[in-house]
Amino acid sequence: MGNEKTTRGNNTQRNRILVVDDESGIRTVLTVILRQGGYEALSAANAEEALELLEQEPVDLVITDLAMGGGMDGLDLLRNVRARHDIPVVMITAFGTVKVAVEAMRLGAYDFIRKPLKMDDIFEVVRGALWHHSLGGKRPAADPVAPVCHFGLLVGESPPMQRIYRLIEQIADVDVAILIQGERGVGRSLTAKAIHCNSSRRDGPFLEVDCRDQTPSCLQQLLFDTETGSSADAFAKTRGGTLYIENVQCLPIDLQDRLTAVLGGTMEKHSGSPKTDAEPSGGRVIAGAVGSLGASVDAGTFSAKLYNILSTFALDLPPLRRRPEDVPLLALHFLARGELRPEDGRALRLDDRALHCIRRYSWPGNVTELRDALAAAAATADDGMIELNNLPGYIVRACHGTVVDVTAPAGVGAPGAHAREFLRQKQEVYRRILHQRTPPRRPPVPGPGDEKTN
Repeated sequence: MGNEKTTRGNNTQRNRILVVDDESGIRTVLTVILRQGGYEALSAANAEEALELLEQEPVDLVITDLAMGGGMDGLDLLRNVRARHDIPVVMITAFGTVKVAVEAMRLGAYDFIRKPLKMDDIFEVVRGALWHHSLGGKRPAADPVAPVCHFGLLVGESPPMQRIYRLIEQIADVDVAILIQGERGVGRSLTAKAIHCNSSRRDGPFLEVDCRDQTPSCLQQLLFDTETGSSADAFAKTRGGTLYIENVQCLPIDLQDRLTAVLGGTMEKHSGSPKTDAEPSGGRVIAGAVGSLGASVDAGTFSAKLYNILSTFALDLPPLRRRPEDVPLLALHFLARGELRPEDGRALRLDDRALHCIRRYSWPGNVTELRDALAAAAATADDGMIELNNLPGYIVRACHGTVVDVTAPAGVGAPGAHAREFLRQKQEVYRRILHQRTPPRRPPVPGPGDEKTN
């Protein structure tokens, strides 16, 4: 998404951003940066002035300091903006604690910009907020779409994640296949979307095809045009965009050969004539694999030729146990998402003991396991407060030393007995949720002539 929109009249105009801060220096710096970035920028010295300005001027995004002196602070302004206007709000803070962040995101803040301010962080969050708001938080699932274009899809500030962000920037516009490797649950799909969004293909479609649990015939129909045997159907759908093939290690050998031919530019038509340059090529291919795809080549289950094509640029995503400092940020991210909140809309919070526990646990199922554990805990939390006893029992026992080794084998991410116990507990919790949300069936009202039975 660029800095322009078409919602005011029929003319394309720049997005207008309101900066609210009681420090004149920060207001000036932010407005200058935003204007240099192609946005319109307004400013207000306090929350009251900002609310008055919002009644007079159309604004697309509010960036406000969290701690402001005088009357209302940033949280008060956030409450008022969310109550009166359909405008995303981004918070500026030097006090990036989990407790304050949870409260702000519960009230509807899109994201944070931490002091000291960095230009890249500002534009990244601004682009993401405007794009997300333009989509209304919803995307159709059936067809290829352009995903949210910012690194906010990937949550984490640890050195391993900073390295991933730098690699994404370096390879985003390199027009060759890319391989993303990592254990289950580390975020391979989100990484593929981040690459797509930071590339020149960002305005094109993004299509994901998952090879796991698919029959060979189904995969052939998804990936290849069975009538001509030439251009891949998925490639045609993603022309000018990105085709992401997840769990590529599950692709059958014969389809690996066909994919090798497509990527190598040697696919022949069903008639036997070679593919010509006049035929438009499809989207750029990104492949995702669990563990090490090179190990599958050594085992003889994956084509060495295809591996050589895919691994020209390879990203190895770190497991969550290698970046424990990101666990609180991920927890905040998941708790702020609407699908984990109770039906009555209560805020979800972690008490100190629960937060300490999830920071100590090693998460062999990675980010996916963390998300599912918080979902299960949220379903049983009273008043939205997740306490230690709401977390799955195997996590609590591991944190107290009952389970000593909860680390998955390197490069595999295979869950052990504790993870199987978690799955059992999760299924039980979800069963209770469904039972609670399903209204009891009322007996039919006897009609005239109906006989009463015992």
